[in-house]
Amino acid sequence: MKIKKIVSFGDSFIFGSEIDGNTDGSLAWPGLAAKKLGLQYETRAIPGCGNESIAKQIFDYFSVNEKDDTLAIINWTWKMRWDFCVDQDIDRWTGLGPTCVPSTLKDFFSLGDCKEIIHFYNKFIDDNDYFNLLRTLLTINSAQGFLKENNILNVQTMIDNTIINSQKKNNIDLEFYDIHKDPSWPDCQTDSDLDKLPTHIKEELNDLLINNIDPPWLSELRNRVRKEIQYFNKTTSFLEWAYENNFPVTEEGLHPLAEAHESACALWLNDYSTLIDNYERTKI
Repeated sequence: MKIKKIVSFGDSFIFGSEIDGNTDGSLAWPGLAAKKLGLQYETRAIPGCGNESIAKQIFDYFSVNEKDDTLAIINWTWKMRWDFCVDQDIDRWTGLGPTCVPSTLKDFFSLGDCKEIIHFYNKFIDDNDYFNLLRTLLTINSAQGFLKENNILNVQTMIDNTIINSQKKNNIDLEFYDIHKDPSWPDCQTDSDLDKLPTHIKEELNDLLINNIDPPWLSELRNRVRKEIQYFNKTTSFLEWAYENNFPVTEEGLHPLAEAHESACALWLNDYSTLIDNYERTKI
């Protein structure tokens, strides 16, 4: 079986948003690679979407298309983005994120509802790391299982490496306290409240800070998902790699532009070619 096409899945980073003339996503690095390899190209990427939407893109595409003639290029996005179905309509999806304002939801809800939804997101979801990590890791793990079960050739990268890597803290702050807080411990609203904690609580928090141990469920999920993730330069995401190499990046959208995508194509081209050759040999 021959690989006939490359299909990309993700958000604006893999679509190539803000590249001049890139109306169909073909000027992003997977599209450029497809052209050089003489393959068809299609993108299912949706700018601004979250990881639930990216997983849905994968399931949607491979539920009705061939699974053994495609190289899937997937770039997972920020963990704090939250996609959901509107009014139980499977074709109407929207998402929430840190930059979401009422006008971005006006096609789905009344102005009053838009404000309430964004207030809820800002208060309870945006900085809720454990909720965002659990939701995101379960979503990605499910999609990875589907790809593996169906022997779908794929390369996965990730824009937000905090999803799979612990973020070490140098001091106990309110966020760290809230994450590790025992139900019997007092509520803390300010740094001065932290200073007033009993000695035994401070000692326990210091032990947690030193060891920086993820909860077992988080370690397990991170280890599962991490195995399938590749990097642009051993440890970096596309955006980090673009900054490191001084490629032009838009100020507001944080989108690497044409030069970065062309260089990313050159970076990945041999890997894609080798992966395809090895896959096709196993199908002879």
